[in-house]
Amino acid sequence: MHTHQYPWHSPDLDLAVKDLLKHRHIHTAHTASTNSALIELVVSHALAQDLPHLFTTDTQSAGKGQHGRAWANGAGNVFLSLYVPMTNAKNTPNPLSLGRLSGVLSLLIGVQICQLPSIAKYNECAATQNLTAKNLAKIGVKWANDIGYYQQKTFHKLAGILIEPVFCQQAKSLVGVVIGVGLNVRTTPALKSTHAMPYFATSLSEILANSGIACPSAHEMYAPLTQLLALALARCNTLTHDDSQMTAFITEFNALHLLHNQPIALHGAPHTPSDAQIGTCTGINHDGALLFAKDGVQTPIFAGSVQLV
Repeated sequence: MHTHQYPWHSPDLDLAVKDLLKHRHIHTAHTASTNSALIELVVSHALAQDLPHLFTTDTQSAGKGQHGRAWANGAGNVFLSLYVPMTNAKNTPNPLSLGRLSGVLSLLIGVQICQLPSIAKYNECAATQNLTAKNLAKIGVKWANDIGYYQQKTFHKLAGILIEPVFCQQAKSLVGVVIGVGLNVRTTPALKSTHAMPYFATSLSEILANSGIACPSAHEMYAPLTQLLALALARCNTLTHDDSQMTAFITEFNALHLLHNQPIALHGAPHTPSDAQIGTCTGINHDGALLFAKDGVQTPIFAGSVQLV
């Protein structure tokens, strides 16, 4: 990862990540949900609310996914949650903090996850070979929280992102956010879902099989993944007051977005075949909303599920 090329990257960020991994990283053999466990520790003041914390586990039994779906347990996979405080007048801004909660954050994280060395190498291989002949599919981001690939218009999910705000119980004020990342490394879980749209799981080991690219272990991915989450946070903090950087990110995101300029079905909740609207994804806006075009009208979409049609 050539992080030095990014204007939002700094030596302080590297030091903050190293300090986090060394002093504020909790790892367990099992938990119900890394997000829930970390939120509880922060809310109860068992962990300092003004410092970042990392929580990982080997297995989890009640992981949370989007739209009420469970993030399935799988041995050898990444279950990681990162807490970062909100920057405010009472604390000194630090590289691992968030200035403003934005819908762009999950998109930034998705783009950064695609920069993990094994995924980036695979995409380079896919881009330089005949995808059909080699049975390769580009790994990209599916708005708003998924990473994976499409095969015959069916999405195969490799990783998911779940961002949850953390509120102080007394003042009901926002003290920070927890960023949860589930990434299938060694195991492809069988997903149990009533979702109306085609939806399957995949794993990094399955994708990299016969590619000549080594598949790391889940534990080997904690440090680089945390570094990439830190870069996403730093970039999010700069985008909130720099329109030119936001415009550049939109271009970057669209290049990795699996739905960009494609016909899509937009579903509300609950997901039933009859509630789908058919249109075209024309990009994202500066707030991270998906731009949905139908009958000549472009509408920003802030919530819901989308799929290729």
